[in-house]
Amino acid sequence: MNKSTGTSSSPPTESGPAWPRWVVRYSRAILINATLVTAISVFSLRSIEFDASLLNLLPAGSGAADDYRLFVERFVRIEQIPVLVRGEDRRTTALFAEALARRLAAQPDVKSVQAGLGPAAWRQMLVRGDLARLLPREAHAAVVERLQPAAIDAAVANARRVLALPGAAGVAPWIAADPLGLIPLLATTLKPADKKITLDPDTGRLTADEGRAILLLVAMKESGFGLEGAQRTAAALEEAERQVRSDTPEPETAGLRLPGTTTSSTSSRLDSPEPAVADLGGVGYGGRAEIETIRESLPAPSGQASGSSAPSWRSVRVQATGAFAHTLEHQAIVKQDLIKYALVASLGVALIFAWGLGSARFLLILLPILLASASVTLAIGSALFGRIDAFSLASTALFLGLGDDAAVHFCARLREELKAGLTMTLALERTLGALGLPIVLGAGTTAIAFVVLGLSPVSAISQLGALSAIGLITVTVASLIVLPAFLAETHPEWLLRTAARPQSCPSLLAGLVRFAERRPRRVFAAWALSLVVTCLGLTRAPIFDGRLGQLLPQTKAELVDAEIGHLFGRGDPDGAVLVVGDTDSGAAPLEAVLETSERVSRVLAESAARGEVSEVAGTAELLPSKKEQARRLDAWQRLPRAAAADRLEARLLESGFAAAAMAPALAALRSVPAPLPAAAIPLPGLEALRALHLSQSQDGRPLAMVAFEPRDRAMLLRLAPELLDALSAPSGPQVLVTGRPLLEEALTRSLGDQARLYLVTLLCTLGLIVFRREKTLRATLVAVAIPLSALAMTLGIFAAFGWALDTISIAVIPVLLGIGIDNVIHALERRRELGDTRQALLASGRAILTSTLTTVVGFGALALSRNPALAGFGLAGGIGLLLCLFQTLLLLPAFLNPLRSASR
Repeated sequence: MNKSTGTSSSPPTESGPAWPRWVVRYSRAILINATLVTAISVFSLRSIEFDASLLNLLPAGSGAADDYRLFVERFVRIEQIPVLVRGEDRRTTALFAEALARRLAAQPDVKSVQAGLGPAAWRQMLVRGDLARLLPREAHAAVVERLQPAAIDAAVANARRVLALPGAAGVAPWIAADPLGLIPLLATTLKPADKKITLDPDTGRLTADEGRAILLLVAMKESGFGLEGAQRTAAALEEAERQVRSDTPEPETAGLRLPGTTTSSTSSRLDSPEPAVADLGGVGYGGRAEIETIRESLPAPSGQASGSSAPSWRSVRVQATGAFAHTLEHQAIVKQDLIKYALVASLGVALIFAWGLGSARFLLILLPILLASASVTLAIGSALFGRIDAFSLASTALFLGLGDDAAVHFCARLREELKAGLTMTLALERTLGALGLPIVLGAGTTAIAFVVLGLSPVSAISQLGALSAIGLITVTVASLIVLPAFLAETHPEWLLRTAARPQSCPSLLAGLVRFAERRPRRVFAAWALSLVVTCLGLTRAPIFDGRLGQLLPQTKAELVDAEIGHLFGRGDPDGAVLVVGDTDSGAAPLEAVLETSERVSRVLAESAARGEVSEVAGTAELLPSKKEQARRLDAWQRLPRAAAADRLEARLLESGFAAAAMAPALAALRSVPAPLPAAAIPLPGLEALRALHLSQSQDGRPLAMVAFEPRDRAMLLRLAPELLDALSAPSGPQVLVTGRPLLEEALTRSLGDQARLYLVTLLCTLGLIVFRREKTLRATLVAVAIPLSALAMTLGIFAAFGWALDTISIAVIPVLLGIGIDNVIHALERRRELGDTRQALLASGRAILTSTLTTVVGFGALALSRNPALAGFGLAGGIGLLLCLFQTLLLLPAFLNPLRSASR
């Protein structure tokens, strides 16, 4: 054996394993069967389903994550799709919104579109007694002001002034139903205090920006978290908008006669300091002397006279958000990244092959094998998981880098055998016999790392680990069986010509190896110093980061969320208390849930008084329990209603009003209604708002949510255990406190637990594999120390730049350990063959460098992702593998060869 080149020069023999000869002998049958398996896999991919659900990025199994998942699934835009309609003027915006609502309601995948506030039904609230049931006791002081003699006299006088105006006939029903304007007092409980939300007087819909922004709430039949449901939701919205824009408005619509309009319209505003005429969408009449607006029609858009033939839709903008929008944008980003991965990785691997193996044609041989292996992997994954997570498709980029490692070592060794003058058949047999075990060991350690990754509580990551492990096994089998079978059948002439070219170890690598062998103490000192500095740096910087904002790129849906939150105050709360009832059917569990949620609201109100939280919103506003209703009705009974009704009746008769028209309102003012089940109180048009605070779990248990905004992140972390202590009870509904900061804090802690699990499991497994093969503790320690120290230095580099591992990029820990030891295994196996560490590294240095660079290219392609977590994973993997390469070249000869003199 020639140790100067590391090339085998002994004559071929029939000794060694028999399977290489079997591969060469049955090469044609192998290729036929491989083609058949690939064809079946490709055919099965026609029905493959992908899942782009964002919930797959939330870990399962931890209390904080499960609570937050329940909150997201049941209360955060799962079926209610907010659709924002914005225009340049109020008239055009209102017309477009109404047309869009009708078209949306007709879509087969739409369950319903929230109707307007139903003016006629709202006029009956006082008569039915709903006002007394729903009005908080804190608002009774304002009721008392309305019941004062002076206020009653002013209300009657203003009513006469309004009815005397031209075109005011449509106001009469409002005055008759609520002459004192009591119903508008509910407005203070239905909107954020800092938002100037308007109720359109004709449609009763929520508007903002002086009517130029209208919010529609669309209930879908299917959740938008799944890819199929998201696509159907988007299709329904697009089709409805397309139909509206292609329609020619009817003359009646163009002339501004909306459904439910009268010849007189009255503006309304929820933020009026005092109730105005027809406040709350025309419901009732206020006692303020000044009348806001009485007009014949809404103002026409600029440049267009009222009553013109058709409004222009070009100025109207429609934006929808919710789970479906985030899901589709996430899928689009993944698709764009996959194309980017494929282009960058393919070009990089081709260039590396041209340099490392002497010809880029090797990629033409390996690419079909890689694609076939990927098809088989996806087919197996589809059979195992049903749906392939879009995020786990990132393994495609890794597949181009990792999948060719075995083939690189195979082709490099084959060139050596061919260069020694062997025939293709004998060279294939010799190559398979020499590399079969190290390739299996190297691929096995990497596959074990991905299997360990399957232990991740994040379903997208565990699926990534499983698919990568399956793919690695598949491509390794293909490299050891299908690739040599193909070469045995084709005998490519260019491969023989390439083998004749000298392919020595690069001079830089050879210099590092020789320096390490001659200066082992310096190598050890530099390595130890680097580790010490790294460890000191890691103690001063956070290693893990559980913030959800690091997992996904900013999307257009988030911008729409922010715009809706700014206009209507519908942003997702940072804190939420969930009240979970039992599984018994009937009204009792729901009543218990509502009573507990009201107790939660009272506790949070005390915190708000101390300045700890703000914007507490629970079920009491729209879903008061029967006990809460009884308390409100008891307070309502003590109000001076009878005297006020008598004075109002007298003043109305004196002013010439018909007593019969006012009789229902006067009777309601004198009477006290009985409590009702909360769900039985009709709130026309506000059903969607109720759904924001009341839902059901998958097993049918009632769920209530009380939202609040903590003063800051630290305050929520402090309040959560205090709220649980104050609200939890041994019997009754279960109380859960959740919120994004709580989840992120729990994620940060769990990342450390995951890292320890990965480290212990892999280090023990890898150490056992190396020890069973090498039989020496020294070689085992060096082999394991190389990827472990490279990992530590990678984390140190991240810390120096202010980066940290998140829920996704923590996957680099097992992956780097498993892949990083691959080069060590190949070097130790070649050392066993040649008897010297330096000669082993010089002989296999080019192959080691080539396979490492192709894998780094795979990780580098991931680093180009728009997804910050995936980019961090790719960047950490690429840096770590380069560190593994240099440490393999330095530590192996320094620690495993005896100290040599400088003359040698």
